[in-house]
Amino acid sequence: APESKDKNLAFEKALKGDYELMQSEILSPLAVQFQNHVKSSRQGKLKADTPGVLSGKMFFADDALKAGLIDSIGSLDKAVQKA
Repeated sequence: APESKDKNLAFEKALKGDYELMQSEILSPLAVQFQNHVKSSRQGKLKADTPGVLSGKMFFADDALKAGLIDSIGSLDKAVQKA
């Protein structure tokens, strides 16, 4: 509808190669929300000064354990038993 000129604007611009609105209105707020959730959920465990820990870097299990992103490394069976 003409009254809904802003609906899906970020997506329409992204389809045309302009990602600024998508980043500022959708992606950045989601990233900040996720970072805050990780910090609060891993409080006292997370080593937030570890490079990449809050910026989307991928960590293998040993490094994730060192950074405080996980509590332990185990098998699927161990996870199922714990759950």
